[in-house]
Amino acid sequence: MDERLREVFLDAYMAAIPLIVLNLVWFICSLPIVTLIPSTAALFYTTNLIAHGKSADWHTFLAGFRKYFWQSWPWGLITVVIFAGLIGNQVFFSRGDADWASAVRGILLALGIFWLGLQLYTFPLMLEQKQPQLGLALRNSLVILIKRPLFTLTRAIFIGMVIIASTLLMWPTWIFVTASVCAWLANRATLDSISKITRKPASESSETP
Repeated sequence: MDERLREVFLDAYMAAIPLIVLNLVWFICSLPIVTLIPSTAALFYTTNLIAHGKSADWHTFLAGFRKYFWQSWPWGLITVVIFAGLIGNQVFFSRGDADWASAVRGILLALGIFWLGLQLYTFPLMLEQKQPQLGLALRNSLVILIKRPLFTLTRAIFIGMVIIASTLLMWPTWIFVTASVCAWLANRATLDSISKITRKPASESSETP
C-alpha cells in the first residue's frame, strides 16, 4: 500500500469519532434543505481543523456555520448548478444508443471528474485564505490540478466512488460518516498539495499555491 495512503487511513481511524459526531450534526442541520450549503461549509471548516491536527466538535461546527453562512452561498450554488447540469445531461444522453451519444456521455463524465477535482480544493483553499475569495480559490484549485493531475484524479475518483456507493448501496452512511469523510479527505488533499507545491506549511502558503 502507498505510504501516503497508509497515513491517510491511520489518520482517518484516529479521527473517526469526531467525524461521526460532526456528520450527525451536519445531517441534522441540513434537514431543512435550505441550510445544506452553509452546513456543508461548516463541515469543511471543522474537518479542516481536524486535518490540521486540532480538535473540533458540534460547538465548532455551529461557529463555522455562522462564520461562513454568507460566504458559502456563491460557492455552493455554483457547485450545485454545475453538478446538476452535468448529471441531468448524463441521464438525458444515456437514453440514446447512437455513437455520438456515447461520446457525449464520455465528455460529460470527464467534465464531472474535472469539476469534482476542482471542488476537492476550492472551499478548503478558501478556509486557508486570510480573506476568503471564491475566484482566487478556483484559480488556485486549477493550479493544483494542473501541477498534480494524477494525485487529483485518484483522490477525486476515490471520493466519487465513496459518494456513489453511499448513495446507491449504503445510503444510511450519509447520516453517519460519508459527508464528513469526504470533506476531511478534501482538506487533507488540499493541505498536502499546498505543502508539496510551495514546500511550506499550508498556513504560510495557501494564498498562492
